[in-house]
Amino acid sequence: SFEKVQIFCRWTNIAVKPAKCATLGIKFSNKSRKILNINIIAATGPIPYLGKKESNCFLGTKLNSHLDFSETKRKLSANIGKFFNLLSSCPLNVWQKISLFKQFVIPKLTFCLVNADINITFLKRLDTKIRKVIRSWLSLPPSATNALFYSSGTNFGLNIISLHDEYYRMSGTY
Repeated sequence: SFEKVQIFCRWTNIAVKPAKCATLGIKFSNKSRKILNINIIAATGPIPYLGKKESNCFLGTKLNSHLDFSETKRKLSANIGKFFNLLSSCPLNVWQKISLFKQFVIPKLTFCLVNADINITFLKRLDTKIRKVIRSWLSLPPSATNALFYSSGTNFGLNIISLHDEYYRMSGTY
């Protein structure tokens, strides 16, 4: 309840700044979740309510009404295709494309993984797409080993980050 939050804030000496706060009420029932409009007024003013559209984000990662990350999965798949089409159509050297992919695309993709609960099979499929496109850029045969992609440059590899491995690193589980 709000009273408990007020007691906690006084006890920890935390000042509530309504401009930096928002409220979100969720009512859980058997198989559904309903977003509620909760009006809370702090000592310094009312705390704004997050609407249905805004409440579907968790630290910038979109959730659907069931609070899952299917939107993130769709976004990852669409972004990989978009980025690869853009890079493939550019009149750049293969090494420039790979460098751009590592410096700009991988960070955008891994940001989506930070807060998402995505199954490993999905990430392995994305890694396969990444390898397939880079393999085509380099004109490598399908039999070329995956170690080439993930090995460091000092070991004559491309030093590409595996989304699957990166997800494990970020979640702290193996």
